[in-house]
Amino acid sequence: ASVNITGGTISSGYAYYGAGVYLSAAGGASTITLDSTGLISNSSYYYGSGAYVEGGSTVTSLNSSWTSNRGYYTYGAGVFLAQGAHLFSTGDSWTSNYANYYTSGYTGGAIYASASASVVLSDDDFTGNVSYNGGAIYLYTSATLTADQTTFTSNSSYVNGGAIYGYYSSNMTLTDITATQNRATYGHGGFLYETGGPLSVDTGSITNNTAYYSGGGIIIESGSARLTDTTLSHNTATYGYGGAFYQSGAAQSLDAINVVSDGN
Repeated sequence: ASVNITGGTISSGYAYYGAGVYLSAAGGASTITLDSTGLISNSSYYYGSGAYVEGGSTVTSLNSSWTSNRGYYTYGAGVFLAQGAHLFSTGDSWTSNYANYYTSGYTGGAIYASASASVVLSDDDFTGNVSYNGGAIYLYTSATLTADQTTFTSNSSYVNGGAIYGYYSSNMTLTDITATQNRATYGHGGFLYETGGPLSVDTGSITNNTAYYSGGGIIIESGSARLTDTTLSHNTATYGYGGAFYQSGAAQSLDAINVVSDGN
């Protein structure tokens, strides 16, 4: 099935899964295109308060607002992508999405990408999203994130990855991104926490992020990282190591090219 929605608002819905939109793959993968649409104040008991996307299905979101979607025991309060699902987001704002019980282990304030799911962002803005791990985005095993000209501001996690958490072999490519004032409240990785890699950051500005423990800007627990033409400044690891960047002994490699680290 294919659905196109232009303008309008999907708001104040309630469901166990997909309170705003539920995109089924029964009978074959489905697609939905949202253009200048608001998904606002939807609430799910479990997954995907704004949208739940079954495996193989695709959401394309253009200049849309994902705002104040909340979940109780929820992964992905904005969007939940099941295994192999896809999200293409351009010019969207993701604001104040969070799991109500974020202290109890529920992850991905704005976006949760399951195994082998993919997220492609361009000119997006993530502000004030909250969850247990990955305040804005949580990537599960082998999920991929490609972000270009995207900003992450004042997102927070209860534990790790104030804005982004990548779990076990997730793949991240971040280009021309800005990350500021994100916080890992009681954990590591004020902006980003990666446990499997690879991670690539090109032309990034990562400033004024805070971790309670290590990696005020970025922490790499394993895998590889490459930073190019990137500035890390005034990031803080309050009670740990690596104000700007922390790499554990299990990590494979770090390449830093034209990187500026200042005031961390």
